[in-house]
Amino acid sequence: MNKKIISLLISLILTFFICIKFNISQLMSIIVFGISYFIINYLGNRINKKYNKVSIILSIILSIIYVICDGIEKTYFFSFINRYFFLNIGSYFIIFYLLINNLFTLIDKYKSSVNEDRKIYIGKKEIFTTSKFSFFVNFILIFVVELLFLIKFFPGILTYDSYNEIMQVKGILPLMNNHSVLHTGILALFIKFGMLFKSINIGVFLYSLFQTSLVSLLFSYVLRLMSKHKVPIIIRIISLMFFAFHPINFFYSISLWKDIFFSLSFALFSIIIYFRFIR
Repeated sequence: MNKKIISLLISLILTFFICIKFNISQLMSIIVFGISYFIINYLGNRINKKYNKVSIILSIILSIIYVICDGIEKTYFFSFINRYFFLNIGSYFIIFYLLINNLFTLIDKYKSSVNEDRKIYIGKKEIFTTSKFSFFVNFILIFVVELLFLIKFFPGILTYDSYNEIMQVKGILPLMNNHSVLHTGILALFIKFGMLFKSINIGVFLYSLFQTSLVSLLFSYVLRLMSKHKVPIIIRIISLMFFAFHPINFFYSISLWKDIFFSLSFALFSIIIYFRFIR
């Protein structure tokens, strides 16, 4: 079948999906269809069959997760009895597949077209490399910036979920897995330590310090991987600036929230996928 016809059919499916999901007007649906066709036709022409396997696997997983999450209401109940279930699955799959495949293709393009001829030094030691010194420098820079914000917002940023977990640690609420028991257990180590000094704030601060360290280590490790695979040095510098100075990063790094651990785990999962299917 002609690629343009396939792009047209996929655009119709996605437009129908978006119309139902966001209840948009007829005029807006025409605009959405035009934009969808342009994007899908553009991304479709850049699909690399080399990454089909990993793209399909990840797209199926993410599609199912998104559909289930969309279907869960405040009662935490999900029913598969939904006439749009397969439309949702198919639409999410198309979106994720096109994005993931093109992302891997873009990474591969950068990886194969790099000319590593620029170097940056601190004293006589080169940074933005795979060396331990470079890893340490990246870690310290990111950690210090996040530490400044941790001091500013001492003992850390607490949300409704944070207080809920703390109350579970103190025994005020029963232990529940709506907040991961593993995360609550890790938090308990720090909260209990703070309680020895009759100050939960100390426990919260130490946990925030621990989480900040993990975030900084992960970002530094990502930069090391970028060096190892010869990503252009300008991209590594921009990435370091993003990791260290983007507000969302340091606010999340000092937030007592289970989602931060999930995000770190997802990043590690992505690295494992890269080495298993791409490298």
